[in-house]
Amino acid sequence: MSEKTYKSIMSGLESEPDVFVVRGLADRDLGLFLIFTGIVGGTPFYYLFCNLVLRIGRPDLFWGWLLSLAIVLGGLGVMRFSRKRVEVWKGERGNFIRLQDGFFGQKLTYTYGPEVKIRLALGDGGDFTNKAGLDVWEVTLLDGRCQFLLDSRAGRLQESRAMAEFLAKAIRCPLLCALDSSHNIEFDYRDVDLPYYLRARKYPALVGSHPQRPADCPIEVQDIDYGTGRRYRWGLLASGAPTETLTLFIIACVGGILPLWGSSGHRFSFLSQAWQSGDWSYFWGLAILFTIIFGIQFGYQSQIEVTPGRVNISKSIWGFPYVRKSILVEYLEGVVARKGSYGNSITLVSDALVYSLRVVSPQVVDYLVNDIQYFLVQNCGPGQTAAKGEKAAPKEAPSLAKKG
Repeated sequence: MSEKTYKSIMSGLESEPDVFVVRGLADRDLGLFLIFTGIVGGTPFYYLFCNLVLRIGRPDLFWGWLLSLAIVLGGLGVMRFSRKRVEVWKGERGNFIRLQDGFFGQKLTYTYGPEVKIRLALGDGGDFTNKAGLDVWEVTLLDGRCQFLLDSRAGRLQESRAMAEFLAKAIRCPLLCALDSSHNIEFDYRDVDLPYYLRARKYPALVGSHPQRPADCPIEVQDIDYGTGRRYRWGLLASGAPTETLTLFIIACVGGILPLWGSSGHRFSFLSQAWQSGDWSYFWGLAILFTIIFGIQFGYQSQIEVTPGRVNISKSIWGFPYVRKSILVEYLEGVVARKGSYGNSITLVSDALVYSLRVVSPQVVDYLVNDIQYFLVQNCGPGQTAAKGEKAAPKEAPSLAKKG
């Protein structure tokens, strides 16, 4: 969980602001610059300084290497310990939010009126982080017709949610969650910490339409513990076969065939060398390496196990688990379908953990998310109504399988 500290908003004094501290992003570029400078220029700078200023003809480069290491460590420290501080307070002169991002960031103060909201939404992300397939989350202050962007960070839904929830509770205003184009839900600030199944009963729009199993759905669904739990399991093909391995395999094969060295008139490749010498070790090594890689990938399996008490997430290779995560149902705050050009995934959200699993298609991820949502709302906590006017999802896994 991201570092965060804040006082109780119910007992805070007007003269003392409620404070929230989260990882800062303003010093990221400075940290990268220091790391690059330390690697590339630390020792040369020390050498030039000794020659031109201290007039030392042959300086001991050990101190130059030490200077490079110190600059690199300084850059890492700047990135690691940079913090964003958010303060909210109400006084006689008005209501204020003050932000300071990073060690050298300027303090920004916003005033807001009585009709104010906090919005958590997906942004466009116009920098390189969005090209890497990361969601860019934005926390915005809505005050009438005015909008003030308070925070924007890529791939850190955990931190963005924590900040948005803190602001809503500190200001005592609604929290508007716009997780995608089809879900735009407004919560009362007293409900932002409710577990998902309680919020879904109070806000039926959280639960999507009744899940219909798509044709040829690769998700294996099983009831466990006499129907009180449910297990969802799928393999590599259902996750969407990653193209990185195939791309690397093609590059390696092309690199073995193309003539890449030699003079202009006589160029050679691994293939031509193998024909002449009879040494096929490159291609044998390539075959063994990618056989192992593809063997590992095709033994991959994702699993979500939902019980009335907790949600267990695991990944395994040929039955040997290498990822195990668990979220108590009381702390589970969201089950979200993420769809886009970068891939499709199901994301489970709590204050302590945000974890995503890849799924092959938008239709399958919608089915998986909706079925888990209905199961949680129907089987967790007091009450048995999934949503007002909605039929609950079927419990029996065999009936689901027959629909495919």
